Amino acid sequence: IMLKRVLSRNVSLFKKQIPQYNSFCCRQLVNSYNYSNEYYLPKLHDIENLNDKLSFMKVQKTATNILYIQPNNPPVNALRTEMLEDFSQVCDFIKSEDPFRCIVLNCNVAGANIKEMQHQTPEESSSYANSAKSVFKRLASESGIPILGFVTQYAIGGGLELLMFSDIRYSGPRSLLQAPEVELDTLQSFGGTVTLPKLLGPSLALKHQLIGDAIDLQDAKRSGLITTLIEEKDPKATLAKVFNDAFVISQKKPNIIRENVRCVRATANEDSDWDTLSANESDAFGRTFEGGAFGMRNFLQKIRHTNWGPNNEIKNIEFKALGIDTTQIKVVTEILNEIKSGANKDTKALFLNGNVSGGDIKKLYKAITGNEEEFNEFLFLEYQWHELMRTSFSKPIFFFGDKILGGGGLGVFNSCQYKISTPDTLFMMPEIDLGACPDVAGTYDLPQLGSVGRAMSISALDLNGDEAKHFNITDHLIEKQSITNLQQDLVDSVVFPSDSNNDFTSIIQNYTVPVNNDNVRHSQQDFDDIFDLTKPLTDVINSISKNSDSSSLASRAKEKLEKASSFGVVLSNKVFNVSLEKNLSLRACRALEYNVWTSMNKQDFTESINKRFILPRKQRSSPVFRHDNIFNLVSNNPEQLKSIENEVDQLVDNALSSLPKTEKELFSHLD
Repeated sequence: IMLKRVLSRNVSLFKKQIPQYNSFCCRQLVNSYNYSNEYYLPKLHDIENLNDKLSFMKVQKTATNILYIQPNNPPVNALRTEMLEDFSQVCDFIKSEDPFRCIVLNCNVAGANIKEMQHQTPEESSSYANSAKSVFKRLASESGIPILGFVTQYAIGGGLELLMFSDIRYSGPRSLLQAPEVELDTLQSFGGTVTLPKLLGPSLALKHQLIGDAIDLQDAKRSGLITTLIEEKDPKATLAKVFNDAFVISQKKPNIIRENVRCVRATANEDSDWDTLSANESDAFGRTFEGGAFGMRNFLQKIRHTNWGPNNEIKNIEFKALGIDTTQIKVVTEILNEIKSGANKDTKALFLNGNVSGGDIKKLYKAITGNEEEFNEFLFLEYQWHELMRTSFSKPIFFFGDKILGGGGLGVFNSCQYKISTPDTLFMMPEIDLGACPDVAGTYDLPQLGSVGRAMSISALDLNGDEAKHFNITDHLIEKQSITNLQQDLVDSVVFPSDSNNDFTSIIQNYTVPVNNDNVRHSQQDFDDIFDLTKPLTDVINSISKNSDSSSLASRAKEKLEKASSFGVVLSNKVFNVSLEKNLSLRACRALEYNVWTSMNKQDFTESINKRFILPRKQRSSPVFRHDNIFNLVSNNPEQLKSIENEVDQLVDNALSSLPKTEKELFSHLD
């Protein structure tokens, strides 16, 4: 209880005040108390120009184009005439406004207003029933978007009928679903005699309508009357599930949502036959191709980009493959340039998501062994893309890392203003395995990490998310299940800057978890002892060999280096040191890497890719590099090691001599 009170006052204070507590427990408490994924609800904003006109209803919206409709007639939200008029006002609003993408409808309604109905004549009661059905149907027809109805308390009589007008229906475990009109000597009249038999089955529906007892929730779920039954008793759990599904739907293209909804709703029309419905479906399918089959094209390109917010304030890009290729780079660069030029003037921020381990290895191999100009083009475009994001783009860019960020993926990550990852994200620079050196500004970023960066560069040591935060590679550590919630809050801060905190860092901090020190395998001192920046490469290798039995860091490094290309190790060490000694700028480092990669001997590169990725799986094996492994060279063959160093020195010297020219070729258009 004490910890909960501390958390309720200040989560960050809690992190600072009790560091001696197990950091994993701290993480769980911080994550579960206030920012739990389980019961997350997006921020809801009142629609003042509409709510002022409503008497018994409240309507709100989210930044992601979800409309939330709540009956407001306590204590039981009885459906009175004025509420039906409110429904009509809401329909008018939806028709006049920019289209929303989803409606969440609170169906906790205990039937119609009996006090009002008891004085009605047969004609008035019939008209009243027609009015209710008319506004329920109009809500669907005017919006054309899916209605997600939910109940956590009761959906009785007219409330049950309102729920059944929803396209997707949710219920908590304690909800009461009932059609008790028979006890009032009448019957369901807001569409219940039509929809309940369809959803529950004629026999079971008639049984409940004639007896008036509660509908078993398991029966409702099995029949489809309830789409999703939430087991958690807390009503917030149900509401959180509804809004989560609504958010997922809201990310889809609006025209696709509407076409799909229209086709499914048409099946409810008893006069429609198979041929008519099938023809409508084909026509709708054809309309989704208007303007080009972008979704299918993006699928083949292994990238997806969508717009979030009522005016497309957020451009969200997801990488769908571990390896990035030229096509994906061109797609992202085109989006960035459109935003930069003002063509997409409403876009305020960019989200990048996914697992990226580097370039598409198989396509790079094909380029090198076929047309090396394609390989050079890939590098050229990749460097321009990263530099554009990092130094020439004014909008905030967020990267949400998932499972792996390696090579070029880490380069993308480092080019973003807000670097967000999970405790399980794997960070690595594996270029020595390919007989190359870190690229995409690795030569600039890794030296700034000192001995940790040198370890990643020359031994391909990987870091987990906790280690990446501990050594300042990632800015923010977020549990994976909270990423979507964080994104919604960030969208909200962009769409409604005057209504919410627009300090992105503060918003992200609300979700950050402390580093679990148990997951940090090596201290800064461990890295300094082996990979000290002043040590020559041979001393580093000897230290690793000497301490591999007593040091887990040395043991891990040895395992990596024994399988690596010695040429790649020597090259990585050389460019790392050159960057430090010459204090090269970011662009100079990019130009150096580009020159090195385009002119280096690629025999080890192609050998590694072929043996590990190209050959049929059963034929794959360890690559046979040009030279022995680095430990054998240092111990037994210093002449060959010196030969590699001479080759690398000449390669890097040539690369340095043309830096100004390469910088101009790569980046002059960005100035």
